[in-house]
Amino acid sequence: MMNCECIQVDNSIESVKKALKIFSKNLRRDFLVILVKIIAIELKTHTIRKDWRTREGSLEYLSKNWLFFRECFSTKPGLFWFCTNFDSFEGILSNRDFVIFMYRNWYEYSHFISTPEFLTFLRSNARLVLNCIKDKSLVSPDFPESSIASSFIEMLDSFHQRKTEMVTRSAIKKISKDADSTSPEIPEAQSPTSEPIIDQKSPIDIAIDQILQSVALDSDDLFAFDVNPIHEAKYLDVFMC
Repeated sequence: MMNCECIQVDNSIESVKKALKIFSKNLRRDFLVILVKIIAIELKTHTIRKDWRTREGSLEYLSKNWLFFRECFSTKPGLFWFCTNFDSFEGILSNRDFVIFMYRNWYEYSHFISTPEFLTFLRSNARLVLNCIKDKSLVSPDFPESSIASSFIEMLDSFHQRKTEMVTRSAIKKISKDADSTSPEIPEAQSPTSEPIIDQKSPIDIAIDQILQSVALDSDDLFAFDVNPIHEAKYLDVFMC
C-alpha cells in the first residue's frame, strides 16, 4: 500500500510534478485543482483565483503546502483513494463537484466507495455513471441490480439535491444583493384594460435560471458552489473574482 514515503519531501515545483505524475501521468488540470481544493478544505482556508485557475498556479499552491499534502496523503483516506484511482477513472474523477462532494462526505459513503466492488462497478458502467453525475434528470439509471448500485444511486441523489440547494441559496443571495443596491420602485397600478400577466416567474426562479446558465458555461464556477458550510455566505466568492 502506498504511503507518504513514496512522495519525495522536496517541495520544488519539479519534484512536486514528478511525484504527482505517479497519480496523473499527464498532470491533468482537473486533478491539480481538486487537490488544491482538498488541501484548502483540510487547512480550513479559502483559495484565491491564482491558486487554481492555471496548472502553474495549482502546482505553486501545492508546492507551498507540500509537507501538509504528504501528511494528508497518509492520514486522509479520501485523498489517498482519489489520488490512487485517478488515472484509472479520470473521466469520472475529473468532475470537480462530484469528487469534492464525495470527499466532504467520505465517512458517510466510504463503506462502499472504498471496496473493490465499487471500482468494478465504475469500470463496468463508466459512461452511464458519468452521465448520471452530469445530468440529474437520470433519476432511475439502468444499472445492474446490486447493493453497490443502490448505494451509488442514493449518493447520487444526495449530490444533486445538495447542488440544487446551493444554487438556490446563491440565487437568494444574488436577489438580496441586487435589492440592496437599487432603490425601491413603487409599481404603477395596472390598467383595467391591460392584459393579465400569465405565468410570470418569481425573482428567485429568474435568478436560479441565470446562475444555471452561467455555470453551464464555466465548470469552475459550478465547482465553486461546494464550499465549507462555515462560509455559506460566500458561495459565489470562493472561485469567482
